[in-house]
Amino acid sequence: MQVLTLATASTLPQARALARSLQRHQPDWPLDIVLVGYGEAADPRIRDASSVRLRSASEVIPINIERLVARYEHQDLANLLRPAVLRAYCELAPGPVLHLPPSAWVLADLKPIEAALSANSVMLVPRMSADVPDNGLEPSRLQMENAGRIDETVIAVDGTADSIGFLAWWGKHVEETIGALDGR
Repeated sequence: MQVLTLATASTLPQARALARSLQRHQPDWPLDIVLVGYGEAADPRIRDASSVRLRSASEVIPINIERLVARYEHQDLANLLRPAVLRAYCELAPGPVLHLPPSAWVLADLKPIEAALSANSVMLVPRMSADVPDNGLEPSRLQMENAGRIDETVIAVDGTADSIGFLAWWGKHVEETIGALDGR
């Protein structure tokens, strides 16, 4: 299973922590840290880890990263890039791909993700399994509805045509909502 995370200069320390936790629990799952933004130079502390590769987002997909960084807020840019980067990984090397946010910290074996992908082409993670009670506390039902029922930062695809079709649909939906990868 290829694992990747989208990181910026400010989230690179979190990505390093993700790399260490992944190495402890899934040492055979390589991690690519895809850097987004200015200063995409390689960090030698990450390059030393055998299962971690640092890549520029513009190396993975043909984009003008400076234009996108100037145009979009960090979260919107990550949401815009995520389906395109996952699709590029599926097309480059067939096989399953897992995206985790740089803030993730792996605490146990991730084999259930592999099992979920053996039955489905796409694995999504719900933010919650029940409705939030209407008790006046936070998060409120409205806040959870605005956030969405599915966590867009944890996603796995098996690399098949069905998963690539899903990523194309998702990418189109995100571009209609946020804007295009060419900065429009």
